[in-house]
Amino acid sequence: MSTSRRRSTSAGTRPPPQPSNITPPPQINTRRTAKSNLTQESIEALTNVVNSPESAEKFLIKKLLCHEDEPFTLTHLVSILFHITQISSATSLPVVTAIRAVAFLLKKHAVCEIADTVSQQISTDLIPHLVDNFIRAIAPQIAKVLSVSEFLDKTLEKVELERKITEREREEKNENAFIAAERLEEAADLCFVSLAECNKAITSLTPAMEQATVKFNLIQTPPTPSQPSPPPAPATFSSIVASYLPPPVDKALSRAALRARQITLNPPPGGHIFPKETLHADIVKKLREAISTIHNATTPAGAIRCVHVFPNGSITIEMDNENIATWIRTTSTRTALTNQLGQSIVLRDLSYPVILQYLPTYLQIEREGFLRAVEEENGIDTHSLDSIRWIKPLNRRSHDQRKAFTLLQVTDIIIANNIIKDGICIDTQKVYARKNKKEPIRCAKCQKFGHMARNCSSLEDTCGACGGKHRTSLCPSPQSTHCANCKTNQHASWSRSCPAFKESCDIFEEKNPENQMIYFPTPAIWTHAMAPTRPTKPDPPPPPQA
Repeated sequence: MSTSRRRSTSAGTRPPPQPSNITPPPQINTRRTAKSNLTQESIEALTNVVNSPESAEKFLIKKLLCHEDEPFTLTHLVSILFHITQISSATSLPVVTAIRAVAFLLKKHAVCEIADTVSQQISTDLIPHLVDNFIRAIAPQIAKVLSVSEFLDKTLEKVELERKITEREREEKNENAFIAAERLEEAADLCFVSLAECNKAITSLTPAMEQATVKFNLIQTPPTPSQPSPPPAPATFSSIVASYLPPPVDKALSRAALRARQITLNPPPGGHIFPKETLHADIVKKLREAISTIHNATTPAGAIRCVHVFPNGSITIEMDNENIATWIRTTSTRTALTNQLGQSIVLRDLSYPVILQYLPTYLQIEREGFLRAVEEENGIDTHSLDSIRWIKPLNRRSHDQRKAFTLLQVTDIIIANNIIKDGICIDTQKVYARKNKKEPIRCAKCQKFGHMARNCSSLEDTCGACGGKHRTSLCPSPQSTHCANCKTNQHASWSRSCPAFKESCDIFEEKNPENQMIYFPTPAIWTHAMAPTRPTKPDPPPPPQA
């Protein structure tokens, strides 16, 4: 607003005052006034030329205090208030100050109103417009990213499929190579055994040839009458052991003869055959009375030689010959003996473990009646095959494994040796077998040889892979190796090339010479063949983590 349009306030040009009935504006109440405060409604109702918004606009326009074409915004009203303070110098200072105070407050509110208006306009109009433009701008790029992601997913699926196919082909090749190597070893073993048997046959025939030569030289001499010789008695363990044999075979036969004379009685679970406080002499007496009670006309001669009572309650009875022991193992005799000692007592059968190689994995060997069907297929006596199980747990097989090894328990030693020698037919397939070779026991807790984890006195676990103080199944670095026995990082504790393991095997086989034999030793000479020494096989991969 220009000051030139402001009405002049000089005394010379002002017209003389005219009497008027206009009521002066109400006095503003301040602290200095003595009048009582009026309400806003009372003040608005006072007589004055300005009594409505329309009259207010006309008055301001008439007095040239505002622009006619400009709306009455807060900014405009602030400007009017500042110009009102300049109308007359006679206006009291408190009035001017009060008007200026109101003007400044309105100016502050005007700035806030402008900011709110701009903010609302930005949020209402500008932001949606920017969002739409941004989405339209990045939409093609997002589409490209999604396309590339989908392409990478398909590529990864193809790569994973190719990896699985390659791994399966590699495993099949390794399995075929392993099978071929095993069969070559078996063929070499058979050749070695055949040569050994030929040498034994030649050695055993030499005295007979010499006697035949002597008799041929004396053939012209008239024969003298002689008494007919009795037929030869069947060979037994005792007769074979009495003859001269190599030390390992002699010791193995002695152990087999002892085993053939032994009868083992197992108590019921958590119980004992006799009370714990029973004296050893009383136990022997009661056993002799029980065996004497079941004697009949077919009972062979024989008696109890010694009795051993184990801490778990089992009892092993050694008879003075194998004939009486065999008689006790018959079904009728064992039933009579258990009736004498207690119905819950179990007479444990002798069993001979045989490993069946490359048995098809589709066979349901756990099915009831599986062993009876195998016995019928091979013409074997019923219940000669006691049990069968897979050697490797099912959860450790590869997904495409087709053949695996099983452990077959045979109750008849002759049948077990025939299976090792000739194999066995299962589901019209020929399956070859070998004797289960025992190895030293290694503790799964401390990794030492000679005891099991349940009897271990160590306070801490020792890892069989890295040698750390934790279980092998929880090893954080199974690829690192440390032997707890040799104290070296060259191999793990479970390594078959471990010197401590080899030494334990030598000690074990020295104590158990039958472990070096191909068959379970019997009076038959062909079962005395010793297995050839094989080179140490390479270590298998480390055991998988749990």
